[in-house]
Amino acid sequence: MKVSLTAVMIGLLAAAGRADSLLKPNDRIIFVGDSITAQSVGGLRGYYHQFTSALQTVYPTYKNEVIALGFSGNTLFDWKDTLEVKSRTQSVPANCGGFDVHTAFAKHGDLVLILLGMNDILKPTMRDDEAVLQTWKAKYRELIAAIARGMVEALQDGKLSAAFNARIDAEIAKLQPAKPMVTYWFRPQPGCAADRAEQT
Repeated sequence: MKVSLTAVMIGLLAAAGRADSLLKPNDRIIFVGDSITAQSVGGLRGYYHQFTSALQTVYPTYKNEVIALGFSGNTLFDWKDTLEVKSRTQSVPANCGGFDVHTAFAKHGDLVLILLGMNDILKPTMRDDEAVLQTWKAKYRELIAAIARGMVEALQDGKLSAAFNARIDAEIAKLQPAKPMVTYWFRPQPGCAADRAEQT
């Protein structure tokens, strides 16, 4: 039996509406990601369009702003060390949809969904090494904190920013190392040259 993605999204949003939903009528929702996020906007059947369509169907009176910041081929490291840093002072246009990182992060975000990791696995960013994994996880935490801090700074309230930064610092300090639950092993195809080492 086939079930359309739209129907699934509508069902999930409806279920969220019956519970104590995190979603509010005027929330700004931001998707941060790679080419999958970019193509979610570029293709009419992408999840961005499926999500916004379902949102309008379930909550027709809501005035949510939904932003998708997708960059083809980008890794977590690209986002943390380049895109987010650059966006603090200048325009950084996403691949699709006319969205811009600088503009998006210059205002508060109520819900931010960070969808990164695929390119880290596919590129030699990640290796089968515990130290590399811990570095990657630390970068992920830094990116989340940087985005959150930036949006609070946009409110231009020093007292609020100081309180928020103290809270974020305390939460980061409490984080415990975790073991990965899913691992993928990539090997060169038979007869193909291996440009990089095998990676997990």
